[in-house]
Amino acid sequence: HHSTPWQATHHSVHPSIKGVTTSSMRPYTRSHSRLFKSSSASSSRVNAAHVAGVVVNKRYKKSRGKKKYKKLNESLLPVTARNDAKRWDAEELLSCNVYADGGNKNNKPIQPKKDDNKKVKIIFINKKELFVPKQHVEKKGNGKGLSCVQDGVYQFVLTPRDRSLEVTRVAVTGMQAKLIDAYCDAIDKGSNNKRGSKCSIKSNTAFKYVCAGAAPNRASRGVTPVHHVIRNLDQESQKMILDHFKGIERLFKEFLPTSTVQQVLGGIDLVDAETFTIANGKSSEIYASFAVGKNVFLNSHTDDDFTYSCTTILCSDESKKNVFLAYFCFPRLGIAVPLRPGDTLFFNAREPHMISSRTTDDVDIYCLSFYLKSKVIGGNDNKKELNEEQKYYVTLFDEMSGNKLN
Repeated sequence: HHSTPWQATHHSVHPSIKGVTTSSMRPYTRSHSRLFKSSSASSSRVNAAHVAGVVVNKRYKKSRGKKKYKKLNESLLPVTARNDAKRWDAEELLSCNVYADGGNKNNKPIQPKKDDNKKVKIIFINKKELFVPKQHVEKKGNGKGLSCVQDGVYQFVLTPRDRSLEVTRVAVTGMQAKLIDAYCDAIDKGSNNKRGSKCSIKSNTAFKYVCAGAAPNRASRGVTPVHHVIRNLDQESQKMILDHFKGIERLFKEFLPTSTVQQVLGGIDLVDAETFTIANGKSSEIYASFAVGKNVFLNSHTDDDFTYSCTTILCSDESKKNVFLAYFCFPRLGIAVPLRPGDTLFFNAREPHMISSRTTDDVDIYCLSFYLKSKVIGGNDNKKELNEEQKYYVTLFDEMSGNKLN
């Protein structure tokens, strides 16, 4: 177990850690994590976990952080929306269900039905209603990615395509078809369960969608590490999905800032959180769950996630391997990131976002997301007391945030 500032200063309620002051830390309490005002044990664990990795990072990782910052600057091209792109107001996004039509001009427009009597509004990508960045697309090679920073926080990072395909191995002939088979098996074993009430999931083909992974128990305390859907898959499918998780997590560690990586790893370590686990006990390092849907598009929403979530799309049609098949949209930012099969996009789930419909209806695509719910970090157990180290970080969190949470 790493040596932490808590172990050195646990006798003090107001630590004086060299290079770490409550004022220098305050920006971290308004960031990409879903944090809580509640003082319950589960909520307190989330807030403590958020702070723990940041403190360790501030103290030990400055030189590594500078090297990483230089690398990210070289490999990720900055994105800001053009002035003519509409930026949707956050309240406007809450008052109605906003979807993105990613269809090319010849494609039939989407017609999503109303949910909860909310008005439906549609953004048309082909009418340039959002800015679509393509400066990373090169004739030779795909060595550049994209990043968008706003309010001092990375809102999204699209990793360089070459690296994404290499690390996840989806460029290997037949690999996407095999992965799709494994995820389709999960869909068939699941019950078309949906992520949450904030999210309206639509499809213009037969509805196929499932979420699976470590999840808070609904009728009892605690978190179940091996989801029943995963347990019911054959061993080869389980291994294939876990290897996909591990590839995605390698990209997370490579293309997100050191502070972000350290924050999530330190937080998971502090609370001993469950991550995605298969029946033989092997598990991922960062993400706890995945959601996968066939030809789906979602309304603009936010998620209560602890760290940056990830999205990628898969398509077994080899002729479409370098074609943009959907857009991942950030309506408040006025940006729609175009996605090819195997692209990897990390995003701030606290920023309103949604996946568009397909660019063309003549090919099936599978949209995947990987995430770590704040409730999984909290452990879903208010009767389980915090240990001394966790209590220390709760105190530190309260001092740093003044309880002004996002």
